[in-house]
Amino acid sequence: MNQGMHVLCEKPFASHAEEVKQMLEAAKRNDVLLMEAVKSTFAPNFGVIQANMHKLGRIRRYFASNCQYSSRYDAYKEGQMSNAFDPQFSNGALMDIGIYCIYPLVVLMGKPERIQAEAILLESGVDGQGSILLRYPDCEAQVMFSKITTSYLPAEIQGEDATMIIDKINRPQKVEIRYRDGRVEDLSVPQTPQIMHYEIRAFMELCQAGKRESPTNSHLHSMIAMEIMDEARKQIGLCFPADQSRDS
Repeated sequence: MNQGMHVLCEKPFASHAEEVKQMLEAAKRNDVLLMEAVKSTFAPNFGVIQANMHKLGRIRRYFASNCQYSSRYDAYKEGQMSNAFDPQFSNGALMDIGIYCIYPLVVLMGKPERIQAEAILLESGVDGQGSILLRYPDCEAQVMFSKITTSYLPAEIQGEDATMIIDKINRPQKVEIRYRDGRVEDLSVPQTPQIMHYEIRAFMELCQAGKRESPTNSHLHSMIAMEIMDEARKQIGLCFPADQSRDS
């Protein structure tokens, strides 16, 4: 950014919120676009989720699970360290795939009032799996993430009038609403399997329009998501070498 280059930054944005603050300050100082590359929020079916939440009535619960047995976990158990389980790279289940549960929640519902986190830490020092309960004024959210087990559960947004079911929170392809009276409404729209296409196109359009921030993956959304992960790490005792760069 100091060279005047626009930046599409791989998720998570940074190791902790203070780094995010420094990045945002650098983007503003250099008058460049900075956007976090969370691909799922640009998928057409995520737009469907946003446009139809009003049909659910008062929202009471958000549930999302992203549990994928890592292709590197077997090698890790045999003593081979990889970046996926190395705290030197600020990695682990929360940072790597938990963000796919947290970021859509922030885009849809904003900042929670408080959180409660639990996790299983591996011998390398990172979390293998975990869960977070997030409290909003009239709603609670539950997210689960793992790199040492696999889940096939869909995501749900539960309202008093209906429940929205999303097949995969990290790449939503099928979205439907089930109403209390038994009706089922399929809201899914066609989208390419390579959903990274949508975030790249959005980034290019922002560049061409002279914008300096995405309204979807906004600077505020990225900061809130990182603050949630910071607090979760604090509660589960997950520390990274990068934390030494924080102000005391």
